[in-house]
Amino acid sequence: MLPYLSPWFATGHAAPGQQTPGKRTLVVEFVGLPGCGKTTVANQLLPLLSARGVRCRGRRSAHQPWKRRLRTYASTAAFHLRHPGSATASVARALSLSPLELQRLPHALRMAGWSRHLKQPVIGNYDLIVLDQGIVQDAWSLALGASAEQDKYLRRSIQASVGDAAVNLAYVYFDIDIDLAVERIRARASGTSRFDRMRDNEALEMLHKHRGDLERCFTLAVEATGARSCHIDASSSLDETNQQVLEFVLDALAPQRRATTSSASKQSHQQDST
Repeated sequence: MLPYLSPWFATGHAAPGQQTPGKRTLVVEFVGLPGCGKTTVANQLLPLLSARGVRCRGRRSAHQPWKRRLRTYASTAAFHLRHPGSATASVARALSLSPLELQRLPHALRMAGWSRHLKQPVIGNYDLIVLDQGIVQDAWSLALGASAEQDKYLRRSIQASVGDAAVNLAYVYFDIDIDLAVERIRARASGTSRFDRMRDNEALEMLHKHRGDLERCFTLAVEATGARSCHIDASSSLDETNQQVLEFVLDALAPQRRATTSSASKQSHQQDST
């Protein structure tokens, strides 16, 4: 499976009349070292939010039929063929990094797809989208091992990926001890991350060497987008981590939910008046 052909935001539609005019979906991206628990927290957070009346979903549906996945892969590939400009620019930025590594190219194509993913109409059907693997994480993976020029690359790539998407953004950084991160990588089911294929000493060396790059990438994303953000201690228990993230997300959603309630009240009042 090509890494950039992922079934982002599987199709789905809200019931008629649910959407609020001018509403901007909140897209929360989790950022952190492999093994910090981003996917685990996302999977446990969504049911908690749904129980509170938040229309939310994750990066993809875990139970999406394989035929739909294939259609999504084909659609993504067709998009790159019809609109080569964003892909070409992303690849050019990736090739500007040194040392030159061809393995950056699939990541570059994945980055190019974000400007499309964040503009899909289906996103407007939700109050919240949670990305356990998003733009910042992809940008870091692409630039891993690059020279000091990566800051300029990262900022431009993040801005290009977000584009003019009509969404609100927020970021959560998962702080974790590196030894614990590697321990969790070994305990999880086999994945596609390069770290899953490394020996423990290799993973420890790589994470120690590039942890600062990820933290800087997070900071650049917050500065480039003006999004709200927070750091949480992912070394604590899963329940504690879930609670920290839940509180941040609910706080970030509060203005949007107040606006939705106000709009619904106005519509109800207008209907009563007629």
